[in-house]
Amino acid sequence: MAQNKDHIRGRNKTGGEKKPEQRKSAPIMPASGVAGRPLLIAITIMCYFASVTIGSVALITNIVDNWTSQISSQVTVQIKPVGTTSQADQITAAVTILKATKGILSALPQTAKEASRMLEPWLGAGNVLEDLPIPRLILVRIDQKDPPDLKALALKLRQQVQGAVLDDHSQWQSELTRTATAIRLAAMSILVLVILTTISIVIFATRAAMAGNRDIVEVLHMIGARQGYIARQFQIHFLFLGIKAGIIGVLLGAGTFLAFNFTLGATSGSDILNAANNAFIGPLALHPQGFAYLLAVPPVAAFIGVLTSRYSVLRFLSAMI
Repeated sequence: MAQNKDHIRGRNKTGGEKKPEQRKSAPIMPASGVAGRPLLIAITIMCYFASVTIGSVALITNIVDNWTSQISSQVTVQIKPVGTTSQADQITAAVTILKATKGILSALPQTAKEASRMLEPWLGAGNVLEDLPIPRLILVRIDQKDPPDLKALALKLRQQVQGAVLDDHSQWQSELTRTATAIRLAAMSILVLVILTTISIVIFATRAAMAGNRDIVEVLHMIGARQGYIARQFQIHFLFLGIKAGIIGVLLGAGTFLAFNFTLGATSGSDILNAANNAFIGPLALHPQGFAYLLAVPPVAAFIGVLTSRYSVLRFLSAMI
């Protein structure tokens, strides 16, 4: 009788045999472990640093290119008051020579009012030009496609106009180029450090996951699972994790530059100051091409995660054999 009851209990409602419940196998890379949310946060921070670095280089490069393009398209002629010759006559003679030179698009002399206004913040208002021997400037715009011989032009001005000195801004241009190169090298160093840090984080997380699930890995290895199959589980995990972290990091980086642009525009002051900033250093905003550079961060992060995790898993499995 007891055997019949046990036999009945062993059947389900439909009369079939009751099958034992199959236990779901734990994943090799659990989402709650070190390879889960903590790893996502760490790689997201690295992707954010990479995005800010890339965007900063693009912004600074744009500013330096704007500077150098303006410098290469303009020169100035400084007219110093010398002897008894009228400074106005000196300016007229220099402008005549400049306009007659091939490759010169325009020669615009600075008026006395403009010169006085430029010196007012330091010397105050008044007849500054009459009281002090202040040089006057002539702004010269040259044709970049067919530029003149600036050395010959400087010699001609010096011989025919007393006190005339031509400045081609070559020293400024070389200094800007040197500064831009130094900034790019520093940015590359930062990116290399970010990449190395990310690789170290992935290696640590992979080894921790392998060590924490060593029994599962050993069972898979004993039943004939190939090393490539086990490594592929880690690769898939880090592929999606790298893409997710990269997208979040890029969005945070782009938001940082957008906030910077908004804050700068809200606190930049008057329209005159804005115009002066745009004329001197160009717009302090990351251009669309700069934002496009940030799109390279997610695939690179995923690529680093996939390769590093595969290398770590194969090394770990080789040590087990």
